[in-house]
Amino acid sequence: MDCHLFNAAMDGNVDILGRHRHLLPFKFTPNMNTVAHVAAQFGRSQCVEEILKMCSLLLWQVNAKGETCLHIASREGHASVVRVIIETARRFGKDLESSVGAAEGIIRRENCQGDTALHLAVRNRKTEVVEFLLKEDPGFPYYSNKAREAPLYLAAERGYDDLAVMILQACDSAAYGGPKNRTALHASVICHNQHLTAKILELKPHLTKLVDEDWWSPLHFAAHFDHAMIARMLLEHDSSIAYNRNKEGKTALHIAASHGHTNTMLELILQCPDCYEVVDYSGRNVLHIAVESNQASAVKVLLNNPLFNSLINEKDAEGNTPLHLLAMHGSHIQNLICNPRVDKSVYNAANLTPLDIASSSRHFTTLKSLIKRELKLFGATRGLRNVINKDDSDKEHMRKEHLKKLCETHLIVAALIATVTFTAGFTVPGGFNANSGPEEGLPVLMRKMAFKAFFISDTVSLVLSTSAVFMYFITALYADQTKLFNRLVWAFCFTIVAMGAMVIAFVTGTYAVLPSGSGLAISSCVVGCCFFLVYFHLLKKLHFDKIAKKTRLCGHAYGRTHNSVVV
Repeated sequence: MDCHLFNAAMDGNVDILGRHRHLLPFKFTPNMNTVAHVAAQFGRSQCVEEILKMCSLLLWQVNAKGETCLHIASREGHASVVRVIIETARRFGKDLESSVGAAEGIIRRENCQGDTALHLAVRNRKTEVVEFLLKEDPGFPYYSNKAREAPLYLAAERGYDDLAVMILQACDSAAYGGPKNRTALHASVICHNQHLTAKILELKPHLTKLVDEDWWSPLHFAAHFDHAMIARMLLEHDSSIAYNRNKEGKTALHIAASHGHTNTMLELILQCPDCYEVVDYSGRNVLHIAVESNQASAVKVLLNNPLFNSLINEKDAEGNTPLHLLAMHGSHIQNLICNPRVDKSVYNAANLTPLDIASSSRHFTTLKSLIKRELKLFGATRGLRNVINKDDSDKEHMRKEHLKKLCETHLIVAALIATVTFTAGFTVPGGFNANSGPEEGLPVLMRKMAFKAFFISDTVSLVLSTSAVFMYFITALYADQTKLFNRLVWAFCFTIVAMGAMVIAFVTGTYAVLPSGSGLAISSCVVGCCFFLVYFHLLKKLHFDKIAKKTRLCGHAYGRTHNSVVV
């Protein structure tokens, strides 16, 4: 677009535009904006009117974003320009086929994002423009754009109460849709907007029943975010929504319990005391869900209310009571464990008691150990229905898990030693001889005994640690547990020796580069050798512990044999 035309449209200079009226339909900015777009952007209402008189085709001309001059004026909030555009369009009358007037057509025109002029005015909170557009075309339902946002939903989500109420009052057929099929009521509840929620309930009370793609009603979101007052407002309009379930079969009470939102739980119980009887699609009641989610506060509310006594030992679809789920998920909820009404010896469908589950847990943690101890303290017992295979399978699994963790830990240590010794072998103490001659490139300290000791011990450490890494690597191919254990013992021994050799390499390497007989060199050797005190002490203790264990086993075996002979 010529700079004179652009400046004329921007400044509203009708005279210059009039002298180039034949060029107006053919001049565009890089974004394909016409002079009508430019004049609308800067609020030149009189200029826009004259431009449309000179070339009415510019009323429908769109830019690269699919926007008409009405889109531009609405986004910028120039109500006078919007009025001029609508009045100009009205002169074209109605389309015979669609029976829709040109004014309504330009108002309903969508850009590339599916936004109408009303979408842009609402998004940018241009109140005067919104009011004018609603008055001009109140019958249009204003469907959602490509982002599935209706103007009413945008206003509700952004907290523009005045615009939302204006749309609700002006349009009987206003669309309520938002992303995931949520309504404006969903948006106001999520944003904790009590004023707008009350207004929507007053004008559109049926929205309480509408759910989104996941079957979440506004009450579900009130429970999720612990908006207790909004939950009360929703229930006062329609208490039946307390029994609605989402795709997982969970009611609002389930949602509140899973997050420990006791205020909303109490509100739901007060308004609909029998909603606790609803279970989800896994057969779990509200106490199951509170325990599974480790929400001690929610469990306390349920246990302290006599209304929920029937839930304490109720089973889900897999026969699990809340105490089974406590042991299964490591939920440390003392109120449930010590409650005298809880059946602590009940079996689930797999013939396991809660203590069975806590004892045979594959993922041992300190918390689960505490749960196991407390279950025993308050009278929980192991079941006897799976006694034949249960102990053996549990021990076998624990043995495999232990070997796996042992291998992983040792592999890290061996790899670290190999890395350190490999690096030390190429960055020798004292550096290399850079002088030309027969000894060029050789280590400077190679004639010192300490350096020779360093190099030998470093090599030993590298070879042994690398051998250990290889053995840990190759054990992945072993299915026989006995062979696997034997290989791990060898690799362990290699790693232990490599660790000692690495310390010797450090001590001798340090001694080689420091002045012989100096206090610093001697101190370094003494401190380094302290490692071997710990080294030999722990190895000795490990050796005697194994001897003691073998002695106890032999003693037990002798006792059993002796008793059988006496009998």
